[in-house]
Amino acid sequence: MVEVDKIGSATSPLNLSRSIAVNASQRPARAGDVVVVRVLTDNATYNMLELPTGRLAKVNPGDVVAGVLGRRRALKGFVGDVPETVKAGDELHLLNLGGVIGSCSGHHSSLNDAIKVEVIGLAQNGSAATQNIGDAGLPLREKLGVSAPLIVVAGSCINSGKTYAATEIIQVATRNGLRVAAAKLSGIACLRDTLNMADHGAVATASFLDCGLPSTVVSKIYRRSPKRSLRG
Repeated sequence: MVEVDKIGSATSPLNLSRSIAVNASQRPARAGDVVVVRVLTDNATYNMLELPTGRLAKVNPGDVVAGVLGRRRALKGFVGDVPETVKAGDELHLLNLGGVIGSCSGHHSSLNDAIKVEVIGLAQNGSAATQNIGDAGLPLREKLGVSAPLIVVAGSCINSGKTYAATEIIQVATRNGLRVAAAKLSGIACLRDTLNMADHGAVATASFLDCGLPSTVVSKIYRRSPKRSLRG
């Protein structure tokens, strides 16, 4: 059992406590697996962790942190992947504010090197199985039913104003007497955008994190079964 100092918001579907059972032996790694790590280095420009409450906390060398294995492809951020296996002593990197962890292979010129972390082990449940945020994901839906009108806001890259535009739409619609639900469909796990939508009047919010995905970067082309549809 390991006592963690900070828990990344990417783990929020599981409602983890600070006491986490871990398996230190070498295990196959999957996107969404909860990993407990010790912080090894600092980063003057990217050293904050978003907690499940949405609050930001500084990450310091020596901190024991619970995060989630995942991939990232950010034009103005970090690029990283999930390793094939994970064991105690492996060195990985903090890829985003939400606590997504992987092997960093590059970053934008405005950033310093990603914070390096040492793996303590993969979190396990009472049945000794690795905990994965997909275990608490929304169930798959065969089809989508009748819905309210949809407005989709899309952009070409990170920091292009997508969330700003979405929150302005939410606020104006709410002030005009409409009930608005909002969702974040792509990116990397972090509560900041959905909390921002709620602050502007959204009565319900969700993202791919609620579906058990640490990011919308996949390792290979995803072919959807004709019998299965989007997550609800």
